[in-house]
Amino acid sequence: MAKFEGKVNVREIWIVSPDLELDAVGRTFRSVTRKNLEKGIKYTFIVPRSELVQSRIYMLEGEYKRYSALVRIKQVPESDFRLLAVTHIDIYTPNTAEARVFLQLPVKQRGYWIELSRDDAHSLIGRFGKIAEDESLT
Repeated sequence: MAKFEGKVNVREIWIVSPDLELDAVGRTFRSVTRKNLEKGIKYTFIVPRSELVQSRIYMLEGEYKRYSALVRIKQVPESDFRLLAVTHIDIYTPNTAEARVFLQLPVKQRGYWIELSRDDAHSLIGRFGKIAEDESLT
């Protein structure tokens, strides 16, 4: 997924993450995200409100401080988030017909991703769209 994300030519990416492990701790995605921010790609992170995630948000904010205008972090109550997602989801060009959605399989051995069908992708985008656009969630 990091290779794919590093090559995309998009204007916006939404990352839905239950723990920000890949984005705040993992070096590969941090490097890719930084390069994409340098290209002006906007990122929205949708995460649960928890102590673990809060510490990783601080890491992200420090890492991408100079790109703060391009990074939005939307925190959802943890119980609500668990009803919406159980795994990491990457959404590319969310508000277009060409949107693509990838989901990390929630299996013990991490690193396996699938691309959702167009209908399933649009359904997930609808699920997270209100959250991504809600200015009250920070």
